[in-house]
Amino acid sequence: MSEDIFLQRNEELATISQEMFGDGMRLVVVAPASLTLLKDNARFFKRETFRQLRDNIAADKRLSSVPLCYRHEDGRLEVLSGNHRVKASIEAGIPHILVLAVTEELDKSRRIAIQLSHNALVGEDDQRHFWANLWGTDRVRARQAV
Repeated sequence: MSEDIFLQRNEELATISQEMFGDGMRLVVVAPASLTLLKDNARFFKRETFRQLRDNIAADKRLSSVPLCYRHEDGRLEVLSGNHRVKASIEAGIPHILVLAVTEELDKSRRIAIQLSHNALVGEDDQRHFWANLWGTDRVRARQAV
């Protein structure tokens, strides 16, 4: 797609964002390499885990979740949540991604708090659902009865 089409899409997204979020946030299509990654990320990935993420994104040819960014006064978008996804999309050669940009003013401590809160939300796998989906519910119940 041409840059003109992305400009048009971003104008449409601006209208939708205004309806959904008011002046506080915007959905924006960007080139991932244009984003500013955090120097100090609250999370780290082992090399192999990052390679898997990159390979999955490359196979899908898109991100399956939207990074959260902060729009600075100079227009620069800094990634608050999703740094690894953005970096992996760059390495995977994804030309454009959708991000959610906070457009209201946030001081540095609030931006750090958002980053930490997003990275602190870690769930656990429910093994019953995993095995039920893999083997079928009856086989899981039979294994649990043993």
